[in-house]
Amino acid sequence: MDVNLVLYLLWRAHCGRRLSADDITSVIDLIAAWQENVVRPLRGVRRFLKTPDTAWPAADVEQLRQRIKAQELEAERLQHITMQSALGDLGAPEAADAAATFGLKTYAQILGSEFPDHHLVTLLRSLPRVS
Repeated sequence: MDVNLVLYLLWRAHCGRRLSADDITSVIDLIAAWQENVVRPLRGVRRFLKTPDTAWPAADVEQLRQRIKAQELEAERLQHITMQSALGDLGAPEAADAAATFGLKTYAQILGSEFPDHHLVTLLRSLPRVS
C-alpha cells in the first residue's frame, strides 16, 4: 500500500467524504507514474545508503542519505498537494469512520489484499474528530 494514498483516504474521510472504487482508481492512476519514477527510486537509494560498504566514508554517505531523504519527503509532499488539488472534491458525503473504513478496505481490495482490522482500528482512533 502507498502510505500517501492511505493518508489521502483518511483525509477525505476526515472531511466527511467516502471514495468509491472508481475514485480510488482515479487517485492511483494520477500518482502511479510519480510513485514509480520519483518516490520509489528516491526511497530505494535512501535505503541502499543506510548500510554502505565499509569502503565508503560513512559520514559523507550519511549526509548524502539525509539529503536524499529530504528529497523523498519533498516528492511525497508534492504528491499530497497534487492529490488534494486535482482530486480534492472526490467522494460522497459520509461519516468519517464509515468513509475511512470503506476507503481503506476498498483500496486493499483493488490491490488484491486485505486491510487488517487491528490496523484499521488504530487508524480510526487517530482520525481527528470534527467538532
